[in-house]
Amino acid sequence: MKRPLLWYAGAYALGEVLILQGFGSGGLPGIAGGLLAAFFAAAGMAVVFYGKKKSGQSRLLWLALPLFFVLGYFRCSAVYHSSDLEKLEKRLAESGMEQAPAVVSGTVERIELRNISYQSGRKREEFRLWLRGCEIRLTDGTYPADGVLVFGENLEDGVLEGRNVTMEASVSALEEPGNPGQFDSKSYYRSRKISCLAEAGQILEVSGRIDYLKRGMRLLRQAFGRNLEKAAGEETAGLFRAMVLGEKWAAEKETVSLYEDCGIGHLLAISGLHISLVGMGVYRLFRRRRKGAYRTAALAGAAAAFCYYLLSGEGTSAARAFLMLSVYGAGQAMGRQYDMASAAAFSALLLLISSPLLLLQSGFLLSFGAVLGLGLLHPLLRKAELPGFLRPVLPGLSIQLMTLPVQAYFFYQIPVYSLGLNLLVLPLFTVVAASGMAGALLGGWLPGAMSGVLFPAGLLLRLYQYLGEKSLLLPIAIWRTGRPEGWQLAGYACLLLILCSTVKRRAVEKKGVWRGLSLVCLTGLLLCLMPFPDRKLEMTFLDVGQGDCCFVRIPEGITFLIDGGSSDEKQVGPYLLEPFLDCRAVGRVDFALISHGDSDHTNGICQLMELGRIGTLILPAGQGEQQGLAAMEEQAESLGIPVLYLEAGERLRVGEAAFTCLWPEDGTEKTCEGEGDGNGNSMVLWFSWRQFDVLFTGDLEGEGQQRVTEKLAALVKDGKGIEVLKVPHHGSKNSALKEFYEVLRPRTAVISVGNDNRYGHPHKETLECLLNMGTEVFRTDELGAVQIKALNRKLVVTGQKNGKWIFQKDARSGKTVTIGDAFDEVSRVQPIVDKIPWAIGSCQPDFLLK
Repeated sequence: MKRPLLWYAGAYALGEVLILQGFGSGGLPGIAGGLLAAFFAAAGMAVVFYGKKKSGQSRLLWLALPLFFVLGYFRCSAVYHSSDLEKLEKRLAESGMEQAPAVVSGTVERIELRNISYQSGRKREEFRLWLRGCEIRLTDGTYPADGVLVFGENLEDGVLEGRNVTMEASVSALEEPGNPGQFDSKSYYRSRKISCLAEAGQILEVSGRIDYLKRGMRLLRQAFGRNLEKAAGEETAGLFRAMVLGEKWAAEKETVSLYEDCGIGHLLAISGLHISLVGMGVYRLFRRRRKGAYRTAALAGAAAAFCYYLLSGEGTSAARAFLMLSVYGAGQAMGRQYDMASAAAFSALLLLISSPLLLLQSGFLLSFGAVLGLGLLHPLLRKAELPGFLRPVLPGLSIQLMTLPVQAYFFYQIPVYSLGLNLLVLPLFTVVAASGMAGALLGGWLPGAMSGVLFPAGLLLRLYQYLGEKSLLLPIAIWRTGRPEGWQLAGYACLLLILCSTVKRRAVEKKGVWRGLSLVCLTGLLLCLMPFPDRKLEMTFLDVGQGDCCFVRIPEGITFLIDGGSSDEKQVGPYLLEPFLDCRAVGRVDFALISHGDSDHTNGICQLMELGRIGTLILPAGQGEQQGLAAMEEQAESLGIPVLYLEAGERLRVGEAAFTCLWPEDGTEKTCEGEGDGNGNSMVLWFSWRQFDVLFTGDLEGEGQQRVTEKLAALVKDGKGIEVLKVPHHGSKNSALKEFYEVLRPRTAVISVGNDNRYGHPHKETLECLLNMGTEVFRTDELGAVQIKALNRKLVVTGQKNGKWIFQKDARSGKTVTIGDAFDEVSRVQPIVDKIPWAIGSCQPDFLLK
C-alpha cells in the first residue's frame, strides 16, 4: 500500500461523511450506517486472513483501513449527536427567550480583544472568552458543555488564560441558518467545540493557575498590533494585522470583500507561508549555528511555529501548517524523506479526531485541498507533455482543480481570473509578509526605520488592490455557480480521478488522443459545476425575521422579488438576500415588486439596488405620498434602474407567468383607513402560472382588505380556492377578515414572521381562520425559509430547517389534496420541456388592461 496515511485519512473522512449525511440518526438510516461500518470491518478482516499477501506489504496495513473508517464513523457520531448538547438546546428552546439568564463556569482557553477605543477618556474594548470544560447553571439544573464563547466589553484584569472563571451570563443557543446560502454559524461554532454563546455579566469567581505561554502570546499580539499602527499608519496597519497576526477584523470590510471576490482572500489567512517563514527560519538558523544538529533545529523550529500558531489565533490552516512542519522536522531528525501528501493526511487525521466537524468547514477543505493539489495532482500534471508556456501555471492549476468544488459549494461563485492574478501577487507576497513581521517586531522601538521597511510592502498592497479592482472589471469576472448538488460534486470527483489515472498510467499512447481525452475531462469538470436550469416553478419565502420577502423563478429563468425587507436585520440585503441570490446563481433579479413603503418590506431591496442586483423596480401606482416609495423611486432613478408602475387591472406577463394587480385602485390613498395608510394600500398581486395561483398581499388590512375581498369573489369561483396565500401583515389580527379567507380557501398559506416578535404575530384569530378551513400553514419563524416548487399537478413544500410536504391538485375538481411526506414522489414527476429563451430581452413584460 503506497502512502497508507492518505488511505487512512480518506477512510476516516468517509466514516464521518456517513454520519453527516444522516446515516447515524436512528431508524433505518442509522441501521444502514452501522451495517456499512460492519461490512467494511469484515471486508478488511477477509483481506487480512484470506487475501494474497503482496511482496513487501503487510496485511496489517489493509486491516487498519476499515478500522479507520469505523473510528471516523463512531467518533463523528459521538460529537454530532452529543446528548449533553441536545439536552442544553432543548432546555434553551423551552425557555421561550432568546437569551436565558444563567451562571457559566469554565476554564479560559483563549482571550480575544478587539476594537479598542476611548470614549470620554474611558477605555472601551470588546472581548471574547473561549471557555472549555464548562457548566451552565440554569433555574432547573446544571448542564455540561464542551465550550462556551462569551462576548462582552471591558474585561476584568483577573480573567486570564488558564484560570477558572464563574460569571453571570445571558446564554443563547446556536442558530441554524434560516435561508439557503446563509452563513451556518452553528456548524462553524460546533467545529470549534462551542456549544452555545453567552453575553457576559458580573464575574463571580476567578481561581486557578495562569497559562503563561498563551497569555504571553496574547500580549505579544497586542503589542505587535500597536507596533504596526505606529510604523504603517492605522489604515494600512489593518491589512498587515490581518496578514501577519490573523486579526482579520482589523482590516476594512470593503478591502476584505475585494480580496475574496477577486480570488486572493487566502492572503488574509495565516497559512503555510507564514508558518514556514517563522519555523523554517528558526530551523535554518540552528542548522547554521550547529551543523548536523537536526534534532535540536527541528525541535526549535517546531516550537517557534507553535508559538506563532498561538499568537495568530489558532486557525485551522495555521494548525495544518504547524503539524506539517513538525512532520518535516521529525523526518529530518530521523533521516527520512518528507512526503507532502502523507504529511497532510497525518495532519488531517489529527485535526479531525480532535474536532470531527471541521470536515464541514470551508477553511479546512480549502487548506488541505490546496496542499493535496500540490502534493498529488501537480506531480502528475508535470509528467504530462504539456506546452512549455503552461508549465509555470501548473501549481496554481493543480490547486484550482482541487479547490473549485469547495469554492462553488461554500461561496457559490468562482473568480475567473484568480489563477492569473495569483501568479502576479504570490511571488511578491513573501516580501509583504516578511516586512509585516519585521514591522510588528520592531515598529514600536524603531518606528521611523520600520516605516521605511514597510513602505515597499505598502506599495505592493496598493498594487494588489489595483489589480483586484481591475480584474473584477473584466468581462465574466465572476462565474456564479450557485451551490452544486451532490451528484455534481460526485461527477466532478469521478472525472478528476479519471484525469489523474490517465496521466499516471499513460493508458493512451498517442499524444493527440491523450490530449483530447484530457481536454474532455477538463471541460467535463467545468460542466459539473454549472448551474442547471430547473423546469419547475420555484417560490421561496425567505426567513427575514419580522419582514417580508419572496423570491420567484419561472422555468424560463426570469426572476422576481416580491418585497424584501426586515425590521430585525438592518443589513438584510448583504447578509441574507445577496447570499441567497448567490446560492441560486442569480446575478441580478429581473423584477422587484414592492407592495408598500414600510421599511420591513423595502430596506433589503434598497440595499440590493446599491449592490447592482436589481434589474427593474415595480411600484404601486398612485402611492407617491408614501415616503418609503418616494425614496425608493428617487434611489432607483439615481442608479439608472428602470421604474414601472402597476395599478389595479394591469398585468405583468412574462413567459407563462403573469402578475395581475388587484389593488390599490387610483385614489385609494384617500379612501382607506387613515390618509396615506401604507398597509391598507398594499399592492395585491395575483400570480398565475399554468394551473397554479398564488396571492401576494403585502400588509393588507382594514378597508383595503374588504375591497379586495369583493374583487376576489369574482375571481375565485366554484369553491376551488387557490394553491398558495401569502398571509397579510404577518398574520396580525387586523388582517383576520373571515370573509377574505373563506373566498380564497387557500390550500397552503405562508406566514412571514419574526421569532418571538414583540407584536405577537401571528395572532390567534388569523390562525383560527386558516386552520378551521383545513389550510396547511407554514411559518418562517418555525421552518426558516419556505420553498415551494410546482410542476404538473404537484406542489412540493420544503422548510429550510426541517420538514417536507407534497400536495397534488386533482385534475377533475381543481382542488388540492395532500399526498403526504412521500419524498420519492418528486422523482416520479416527469419534467415538461419548455423552450428556454437565450436572453432576458426575449421575455419583455407587457401590460394588459383587464
